[in-house]
Formats: sequence, C-alpha cells, structure tokens
Amino acid sequence: MRNIIHELTFIHDAIQKGGLAAALGGFLVIGLGLFLGKWAMVIAGSVVAFVVAVDFVIAFLLRGRKSD
Repeated sequence: MRNIIHELTFIHDAIQKGGLAAALGGFLVIGLGLFLGKWAMVIAGSVVAFVVAVDFVIAFLLRGRKSD
C-alpha cells in the first residue's frame, strides 16, 4: 500500500509542475491519432487527459482541507 501512495504522490507532483502541458499534449495526441487513424495514440492521449482531469478535480476538492 505504501508503494501505491508513493506513486500517486509522484504523479500528483509531476502534474502540478506541468499539468497544463500534459493536458495539451494529451489532446494533441488524441487529435493526431484521429487524424492518422491510430487508435493506440487516441487511447494513450485519452489516458493522459483523464489522469490530468482526475488530479485537477481531486486537488480542487481537497484544496480547503488542512494537512497535518
């Protein structure tokens, strides 16, 4: 369980530093994948965009919480 928390913390920190670039890159890959007909690119871009969106929502919901 400790490894999962460490990995999620790493992903959250990475997205906080470059979240906008990651989201734009995800959408760019989705568009490029649709243009080229490569479904693997569409899926990869969708995963990136989804992870950024989930991280944004969680950070927004936990913004008012005090950490110990």
